[in-house]
Amino acid sequence: LYEHEIRDPHDGKPLKRLALIGTLKLERSGTVVPHEHTFAGPKKDRLSLLEKTRTSLSPIFGLYPDPGKRLSQIFDSYRRRPALLSATDDEGVTHRGWAIEKVEDQKRIHEVLVSEKILIADGHHRYETALEYQRRMRETSPTVQGEAPSVRAELRTPRDSPSSAGFGKPQVSRTPAVPGLQSPGARS
Repeated sequence: LYEHEIRDPHDGKPLKRLALIGTLKLERSGTVVPHEHTFAGPKKDRLSLLEKTRTSLSPIFGLYPDPGKRLSQIFDSYRRRPALLSATDDEGVTHRGWAIEKVEDQKRIHEVLVSEKILIADGHHRYETALEYQRRMRETSPTVQGEAPSVRAELRTPRDSPSSAGFGKPQVSRTPAVPGLQSPGARS
């Protein structure tokens, strides 16, 4: 799990978005709430890319609630430390990231999110493509074990955050692997 802070100068009115980068268990109904119609062409292109690379190249951008600010408290504690990475892109947007390294913090995040609905804000085609890829993997590779075809990278921002509006499509930089980082569950 990683915390991702995005600061956008946005015409002299700075905007900040805090997000969580992690994995999401794929499911046809339940936790993930899509709200857009998707089209066959883009899904076919994305499926071809996914099958060739066997890698999720772009995250789902989902919104989650944090009414008690329990996740915000965890994230605040990490932002008091030096960032694992920091970069400013060509448009002046600064990205900073921290690894959520403590297993107890990972478990607390999982406990908060496990019963919440995730609203897809951007990535409907990617999510449906991942579901199809999962189906094909299970059909053609019965020996596939674990969560490999069942998880999809995701970027989440609190639904009630004023910063969840005003940003375009999210872009995520690669973050270095953190030795010993563990996930307590598929939705962490």
